[in-house]
Amino acid sequence: MLLQKIFQSFLFLILVLHNIDCDSCKEDGEFKISCSSYSDLLTYKNPGRLKSAKVSILETFETENGVKELFMCDESTFQHYSALKYLDMTKSRVVYLSANCFKGLDNLESIKISDNELSEIDMNTFRVSEKMQIRNIDLINNKILDIDLQSVNLPDLTSLKVTNNSLTSFYLKSENVPKIVNLDLAQNYIWRFTIESLTLTYLDLSFNCIKAFNKGHLALPSLKRLHLEGNHLSLINEGMFENMPKLQYVHLNHNLLHTVSLSNLNLVFIDINYNQIKTLDRVNLKFRQHSSLHLNFNKVFEMMTTTEFGNLTELICNFCNIHTIELYFVDKISSNLESLSLRSNLLTSANFSKQDKKVLI
Repeated sequence: MLLQKIFQSFLFLILVLHNIDCDSCKEDGEFKISCSSYSDLLTYKNPGRLKSAKVSILETFETENGVKELFMCDESTFQHYSALKYLDMTKSRVVYLSANCFKGLDNLESIKISDNELSEIDMNTFRVSEKMQIRNIDLINNKILDIDLQSVNLPDLTSLKVTNNSLTSFYLKSENVPKIVNLDLAQNYIWRFTIESLTLTYLDLSFNCIKAFNKGHLALPSLKRLHLEGNHLSLINEGMFENMPKLQYVHLNHNLLHTVSLSNLNLVFIDINYNQIKTLDRVNLKFRQHSSLHLNFNKVFEMMTTTEFGNLTELICNFCNIHTIELYFVDKISSNLESLSLRSNLLTSANFSKQDKKVLI
């Protein structure tokens, strides 16, 4: 009797799971739907009214033959979804998108195709017709080898994310993406690049293979924040940043830097943690406003300098192996210094002026 009840419960569970797989789409409001298979999405009864659609295939989901469902998109795939503004294809086993994949989606504004198996993509896919006004493209966590933006015009694109792919080069010109503001290229293998944009304010090139660049490689008059951490840079000088006059936040941590000279920029924050700076005289920065300089985990040894840092208000150099600190050090680097952190160093004694003692942590 007990075994019979267990069997009946198990049979009921199988039927429930079967029904979920067969019709996995869930409506969220009148115009939004979420499905766990493309077959369910593409057989939805009222596709023309949807403004938002999401497909995310469960890792355990397989076809009847035990084969994982892979998705290849052609020009007829979304032809009945003309009202879509947002399409999320995250973790949905996308392996190929034809150039006409999004044909008919003239209202599409934002698309996410992250965490898939794409190794190549034709950017003209996002400009099937001149009516398309796509603003946000997310291609994070794929296997893409190349992004060609020189043969396509995306006049409304404001954000492009290609983090964690397999790019080795990247080229962008303002005329192809005249409204772009955010560009994320982190965690690739990029070592060749030229990025020219009048509108870009945020650029992430962190954790790539960049050893050096010059002013011609980054012509970004509106850029405010730049991420270059996790590369192979050994030297930063004025000329490299000459075409970025509005830059305020720079992340240079986890490189091989022994010299940093950026005295002509109006910086607010610069991170040089985890580099090879051995003396502050190798850091030439003239801050024009209240600013923060991070030097943690360098090998500074002695806190002494002949360089004046302008309006620097915060200096952090924890775990820097500092043995000695110069008298009147604070007065020399900045008369506006409010915070100096020297935690976990090798100081056994130090002579500080009254001014120094006010800001020490």
